[in-house]
Amino acid sequence: MYVNYTKEMTLSAMKTNKPLNFLHEMFCQTTGASPRLAPTIERLMCEDIFHSTLDWQTREELEQGAREAYELYKLAPQYFDTWTALLKAVYKRMGANERLAKTRTQGKPEAIAKAEAQLTRCQQREEWLGDLSLRLGERFFGERG
Repeated sequence: MYVNYTKEMTLSAMKTNKPLNFLHEMFCQTTGASPRLAPTIERLMCEDIFHSTLDWQTREELEQGAREAYELYKLAPQYFDTWTALLKAVYKRMGANERLAKTRTQGKPEAIAKAEAQLTRCQQREEWLGDLSLRLGERFFGERG
């Protein structure tokens, strides 16, 4: 059995921290991990275990990949939690940028100032998390970037 996996499932789950599909439920059942870790396990599977999307794996391969990804997560949970938070910050910054663009078309100075302030806060958080992620990566893996 091959799984029909979509990138949108991951992006949506990253935004909400909820397992939105049977894949995430399977990851949690297989590993015993918290549902909040399902998107992180999925990303580790894609980027570090399989180096690919997950749509071509059998259920058995996905279960084994989830176990391996969870073991990797447990080596450096602070790093991977920061990495997940950074991705969420990127999505929030992108949303704030879109809201600012839309607000500018309305021409209301107060609303524009509020949207600009929100975008600035999002950019600052993204930058802070990016720097923290780099420092933690160096600490846990001896790498930069």
